[in-house]
Amino acid sequence: MSSVASLAGAIHLGMDTSKKTIMVATLMPGEQIPVTERIANEEAAVRRFIARLGDPSQLRACYEAGPGGYDLYWLLTSMGVACEVVAPSLIPKGGSDKVKTDRRDACRRARLHRAGELTPVRVPTRAEEAVRDLVRVRAGLRARIEVRCQDLQDDPPVLEQGDLPGGAVVLELDFLIGPGDRAGPAVHGDHGQDRQRARDGQRRSLPHAWIARRPWQEGPAA
Repeated sequence: MSSVASLAGAIHLGMDTSKKTIMVATLMPGEQIPVTERIANEEAAVRRFIARLGDPSQLRACYEAGPGGYDLYWLLTSMGVACEVVAPSLIPKGGSDKVKTDRRDACRRARLHRAGELTPVRVPTRAEEAVRDLVRVRAGLRARIEVRCQDLQDDPPVLEQGDLPGGAVVLELDFLIGPGDRAGPAVHGDHGQDRQRARDGQRRSLPHAWIARRPWQEGPAA
């Protein structure tokens, strides 16, 4: 079978994804109206649906890039289905597209995909996406720390001077992260050379042996 004949006999799947479900519009060769079906956004449900359509090499799937990520793309391609993630801002819009539903969006994607009018985006590899996730987590943690530091400047904790054996100092900055999210002692000093090691890598000296008393703690400093 030639490539033209293979393309003409392809089954196009327009998908509208959400957290729990996927609306699939199946556009068979020679048909103009797709058949729609809602399936669970789970691997087992996707595999059952694809298996019902026969040869995966004849399937052409597409869905819009969004917060759901690329798990569906990786799953479909691993099954032998040609899949594209399309750029939302480059999808052609008509004058009758004022009312949007997941069913209408899926049908429209299936027709536009068969007509070759959708622009795909580059899908990262699993390793690249893992690095992106790490960067996003780091940025989120850094933002939380900056907020806590600002809160600390506006409402500093109660500090009590204490004498610890050998002049050692432990300053627990639980108020920097919050109770239940403790990362351990943030400052360690010894023999009068006390230093606070902040998350941003800066250091500053403490004048004496200080112990930070958290507001929810009671009793004298140990």
